[in-house]
Amino acid sequence: MMVPLQRFISLGRYQHYGISIFLFGLGYGLHCLWNWRALVGWSRACYLATAAFFCSVGIVFWANPWMDSRTGVATNEQHFLRELYIGVYLVLGFLLVATWLFAYLKSAKDHKV
Repeated sequence: MMVPLQRFISLGRYQHYGISIFLFGLGYGLHCLWNWRALVGWSRACYLATAAFFCSVGIVFWANPWMDSRTGVATNEQHFLRELYIGVYLVLGFLLVATWLFAYLKSAKDHKV
């Protein structure tokens, strides 16, 4: 555990980011599983959606180290994919925020005395 991963596998900067972001998303998933009975429907949906979002971002960063402009020259197809990923994750990010906002408003309405 004390030996850095770089001694065995050479990784790019975005691959390190991918590992970190994936583990962050995995934490949301594990939190949801551990507290499944305490969470209600929309809270479960929010945690699972957040876990899926961050895990997928981590996998994209891990699988595409060329996204870092300093590692090498990107092809036109890779530039297109980079812009496509940005657009897709921007839309998914707005949907994720909307899910959390809807869950918060529903929770506030249900707990109003």
